[in-house]
Amino acid sequence: MHSLVVAVTLFAKDLPMRKICLLALALMITQLATAQVRLVLNNAEKATLTRMAEEEKLAYDVYMDMAELWEAQAFIQIAAAEQRHLNRIKVLADRYGISMTKAVKAGERGLFEDPVLQQSYIDLTQKGQRSLTAAFQVGALIEDMDIKDLKKAIAETNNKQLRDTYQKLLESSSNHLVVFSDNLKDAGTAYVPTYITTADYDAIMRGSTKACQSGTQQGCQGKKTQGEAGCAGKATCCNGKAGKGQNGSGCQGKKTQGEAGCAGKAGKGQNGSGCQGKKANF
Repeated sequence: MHSLVVAVTLFAKDLPMRKICLLALALMITQLATAQVRLVLNNAEKATLTRMAEEEKLAYDVYMDMAELWEAQAFIQIAAAEQRHLNRIKVLADRYGISMTKAVKAGERGLFEDPVLQQSYIDLTQKGQRSLTAAFQVGALIEDMDIKDLKKAIAETNNKQLRDTYQKLLESSSNHLVVFSDNLKDAGTAYVPTYITTADYDAIMRGSTKACQSGTQQGCQGKKTQGEAGCAGKATCCNGKAGKGQNGSGCQGKKTQGEAGCAGKAGKGQNGSGCQGKKANF
């Protein structure tokens, strides 16, 4: 408003009062319009944001169930990431004045407003109780679904804040999918994508492998962010190999701060640790 007063003052000496009032009104409308730009979402954007919150809750609830059942480090760490993602969506929803569902607000595990997600929770937890390998299949399936829905959400909005948020979640879901897929591989099986195409799945897996190039010690997707997992749940790159030896000492026999040391390979042992490398900023 200060700029409005200055503008009116500058032109007051040269313009009739009526023109001054019109100028002031025009400037005020412009400023108000700028302040309100994209603070309102359309119905489709609101519905998508609300659903994505419940999908993040689904992932968190299922992963916490699996973590408690199998004591698998992969589920513990990724569940924590899902909670951070849900909190991020809540902040964004609050910014736009969108109310989350009662289930998301309450935070009670296993309860969802969306009947499809409610049934998915029941089916997925039952499947994950069969074995640790089945639990990893469940995790991969959830991330597979999230990737498909996030890509759709990005394509259907021009809102920069929404797109940026969904893109961050998409990158994390891709990393999670790699973690679960690697654990399945170590268990002697493979994940077959259900929601995304085989080509997209293979690209995600190739992207993880390329990020872990010899000597780079970079995290997923070539980034080196603080606390990021080395190559999506694999041991930190360490000349392209997991930490060697039974003690899983990590790169060149050292156990750098935050490295898991890996116990030799990802996903070995009952805890299914997936060799999370550094505590993941998933």
